[in-house]
Amino acid sequence: MNIIIPLRWDRSRPLSLEDIRGWRAISYLRFSSSLQGEGDSIERQRVNTERAVEALDLILDRAIEDQAKSASKGIHRKKGELGLLLSAIDAGRIPVGSVLIVEAVDRLTREGLLDVYPMLTKIIRGGMVLLVCGETEDEDEFELYDEHAINGRQGDKLHVDIRSAYKYTKRLSQTAKARHARRRESASRGEQITPNGVPPFWIDRDMRARRRGDPVHTLNEHRCAIVAMFEEAAANQSVRQIADALTRREITDPDGRPWRCSAIGRCLRDDAVIGFWTPIQWIDGKRTPVGPACQVYPEAISSTLWQAVQDSLDQRGGVLRGATGKSVPNLFSGRAVCPVCESAMRVDTGGGIRRGQRKRHLICGNYVEHRGCKEAARYDLNQLERPLIWTLAERLRLAPNAAKRPSEWAERRAALEVEIRQKDDAIAAMMPRVGGSHTLLAHVERLGFKADRLRQELASLMEATAVEVNARGSGRRHSV
Repeated sequence: MNIIIPLRWDRSRPLSLEDIRGWRAISYLRFSSSLQGEGDSIERQRVNTERAVEALDLILDRAIEDQAKSASKGIHRKKGELGLLLSAIDAGRIPVGSVLIVEAVDRLTREGLLDVYPMLTKIIRGGMVLLVCGETEDEDEFELYDEHAINGRQGDKLHVDIRSAYKYTKRLSQTAKARHARRRESASRGEQITPNGVPPFWIDRDMRARRRGDPVHTLNEHRCAIVAMFEEAAANQSVRQIADALTRREITDPDGRPWRCSAIGRCLRDDAVIGFWTPIQWIDGKRTPVGPACQVYPEAISSTLWQAVQDSLDQRGGVLRGATGKSVPNLFSGRAVCPVCESAMRVDTGGGIRRGQRKRHLICGNYVEHRGCKEAARYDLNQLERPLIWTLAERLRLAPNAAKRPSEWAERRAALEVEIRQKDDAIAAMMPRVGGSHTLLAHVERLGFKADRLRQELASLMEATAVEVNARGSGRRHSV
């Protein structure tokens, strides 16, 4: 990008629209949701930007767009093109004397004042000026903000615009939350609803079908993949074998790529294949179930086949994607790539425990998933990590970790009690609606099975806690 620095810019006085004629400009266009992408939001913003460029004789260097990026939580500045522009300003790659054009203040931000002003400070003191062009060709309606304008009377209007955008977003959020709450209540009463969000990939949604009296949700061509993987799983095939079978039958995932084992594992445990949807709510940044599951989608497979696969998986310990998380730590997670195809390396724990140690081999994920790479070399993490960790510990003089605090046991116990209570509430809410529905009965049985496993874990945790407390008590008495 070759931006010419204006030679006449007296930064000791406020800028006027006449002062910026002939300057180079960058336009910023944004809309929040994918549904808006079907309309004319971007085209309208582009037309208004071009009007401002023509009216002020600006030279439009480029237009950056954040499509389907929300501004209410700063997603556009954290993960979008606006964030890249802010980084470029920090790095000095945007020369002094550039104009940032937006249609309205709410295109640039919908956050609160404490989040907005640091961003504005970075833009203005980085050498740019902000031009809000609106939806008019009248130059008198253009609003130009430099440091003097923001600190002066014109800053009051900017302050009001920012607060108006923030209040509007909050009002929309409250309305959406109330609408979702009503939908969850309707679902708990057994009423037919249309869930919010994107349906599973094997289901198409047509909201206009309701007016014609047709079903809103219909099965699409991807149902064949669901049926195939469940039939293979019912024959006691592993997810690796299922992936190979789907590849041989030329059945691809929704993106047209070979099926990955992890995706197959998720589908085999997803009760949406028999039509269920569980209302959720974001609590502390996590998707948390807040009501009983209800049947809203058409069934992709029969409830008999579903139950047969769940029983088969339970007999195998429910391991679908291999052990992950704290039980199988990987020091190289996200850092090691295959030297051939540059795909991320993953840990293979197949083969069980031998000589008291679980096998942990680092191998190309592309090779494991669908043989997309010829590099089959395996690296034993048990041999790699131990000397590396000991070397670091010696060099950094690290102390061993202390035993778990009692508060950690209490937190896990409280979490288990909440999960058990949620499962019991869901079962109690669904029982009156079971009737002769084999699908609902199978789902209730599944919830009961999960609740029993949680109760077993809770009992084990309470027993371990008692042992730990007794051990600490005896240790204290012995030391006295």
